[in-house]
Amino acid sequence: MAEDRLDQIYDMVTNLIRIVGNTNSAVEELRVGQDELRAGQDKLWAGQEDLRAGQEDLRAGQDELRAGQDKLWAGQVDLRAGQDELRKGQTELKSDFTRLEQKMDTMIENQASIFEMLGEHDVVIRSWRREKRALRQTSPP
Repeated sequence: MAEDRLDQIYDMVTNLIRIVGNTNSAVEELRVGQDELRAGQDKLWAGQEDLRAGQEDLRAGQDELRAGQDKLWAGQVDLRAGQDELRKGQTELKSDFTRLEQKMDTMIENQASIFEMLGEHDVVIRSWRREKRALRQTSPP
């Protein structure tokens, strides 16, 4: 019976050693898993920092785009003002051109009148010269 008791204690110690070994193995696996989790968590933190940096870059880019858009709007306003000035100038040029055409028509009419008057004077002058020649030929020297 003492021997049975000793075998029983021996079996219990063996089972206890096996349980402790299994427990130690499980604890080691948990430690490895915990280390892997920490490494993964560190990667997640690093990724989160990268995302924050990217987000800041996007915000900066968005600010640049807004500034560019504001410049474009200002440029568009300037272009519209310039376009209005060009239209006004075009209208003034058309008006000036119409006045010039009217003045040219008047000048052409005046020129025709002048040519007509010169023609009449030319006729009178030729007639006068003929009379003068005739008088010279008929009068004694």
